[in-house]
Amino acid sequence: MTVPMKFVYSLFLMSTMSTVLSARAEEITSDKESANYTSATVTIFGAIREIGAIRKTCNQYFPDLVERNDAAYQDWSRRYSNFTQEVEKNLNIVAWRMSGYNIGVYWANLDQMGVAFDDKVEMTQEQILNMGMSNFRIGCVNYENYLKSSKSDIAKKFLSEVEQMRSEKISDDDLRYPK
Repeated sequence: MTVPMKFVYSLFLMSTMSTVLSARAEEITSDKESANYTSATVTIFGAIREIGAIRKTCNQYFPDLVERNDAAYQDWSRRYSNFTQEVEKNLNIVAWRMSGYNIGVYWANLDQMGVAFDDKVEMTQEQILNMGMSNFRIGCVNYENYLKSSKSDIAKKFLSEVEQMRSEKISDDDLRYPK
């Protein structure tokens, strides 16, 4: 089985974004553990966003699947809402730390992360479209089953990253990020 270049590039982008953010975190904190925390958090958040990107792409091309895939996505979102909120909180802490606790830099960091994640979503969509329409449709038809299966459990799928994220010591300053 040949891996599509868009998929490789998509993984490369996420890996590069994670590496850049980790290097920046290490530069700011001089702490390898914090850099690992940054990398883990970014990786998990990217995986969560990718699930939404697949739904969006399927809905765009197959309107007949929108209702069932949206319902499955809403169920998945409810099941994992505590976890996704935890990841989002940690992503905000990453941006807050990288800003040196400066509100202006914090918002700029979030904007840069948003652009990078949006680029990742676009590449995921391109990867899906490059599968060919019949394979793409099969994937979209199976999206509902995927979301109901344990394969969509990001916390289990990225267990080492989740453990890294959860092991990070969070200071009172970290929790003062703008909300």
